[in-house]
Amino acid sequence: MISTKHHTFDEYSKAEYAQGLEGQVATQLMHMYRLAKGLPNPVILELETDQGCSTTIFCRRAKKATVSWFL
Repeated sequence: MISTKHHTFDEYSKAEYAQGLEGQVATQLMHMYRLAKGLPNPVILELETDQGCSTTIFCRRAKKATVSWFL
């Protein structure tokens, strides 16, 4: 299971398309995951991670394949 200090990938997967702000955020993050998953060797540059929402998504992508990771 992929998780950061505050979030897990499964949390977003289950909340996708749910009502309200939480569902909107989860839907956007899962869309980002699918976009990154569709690229053969993505380079991910993430600045200012805050609570790690997108970091959780990118870590899941990195686990699935070889990616370049810059923080």
